[in-house]
Amino acid sequence: MTFQVLTVGIDLNNTIVDTRAGLLSHSRRLSGLNITPGQFVGRETVGRQFPTTQDGSKFAVFTAEQYERAKDLYFNTPVGFLEHALPCAGAVKLLQVLCAQGHSLQLVTDAASLQEKVVRDWWRRVGLPSTCEFHFTRGASKDELYALCHVIVDDDLKHLLPHVENPDMRLYHALPAPGAVGCDVVKRPDGLSDRIISVQGCEPLLADWRNWQAELAAAQTVAA
Repeated sequence: MTFQVLTVGIDLNNTIVDTRAGLLSHSRRLSGLNITPGQFVGRETVGRQFPTTQDGSKFAVFTAEQYERAKDLYFNTPVGFLEHALPCAGAVKLLQVLCAQGHSLQLVTDAASLQEKVVRDWWRRVGLPSTCEFHFTRGASKDELYALCHVIVDDDLKHLLPHVENPDMRLYHALPAPGAVGCDVVKRPDGLSDRIISVQGCEPLLADWRNWQAELAAAQTVAA
């Protein structure tokens, strides 16, 4: 099958890299709290009570200081990222398929302190495609880069909503897969535009992508 070559803008954290899992690992170790994967959703977890014992008889509050320390370890120390970062389930296969189809993959992160060399070393170690291009926006907006793409994949709706009126753009809202960190908390909001396709993990995203590509190929055949 011949594929139209597309520019695909893909967020890094919580879309390709399971950032919540890395932060949870540090957060649990620093706080001593029994925070389950489904309950953890980054900064929004601060202020909630969690068990300090396996039997759930005692509780304590997860503090902002504990979260900031966990975040500092994860983003600002090479060991913190390299030893705790994992690809989201299905991410390696998704990127391999898109690269094999010849698409231009633009990997984007606006995490201001994430070290580029560390990310590239981790990327090679887990076997992600070397043809992906990296963009470290250092806290600046992703929107200018995304505006040049045919497809956007991001877990943050604020980067998708500006493009809803563009009928030529395909927009994927990346939600945690069932059983993944944050899956009990992060949901598709009610009333969200149908132009934004919410997918729970990379595997259903790839399935939808393949269906879409088949539809495009069928349309091209009819037009010819």
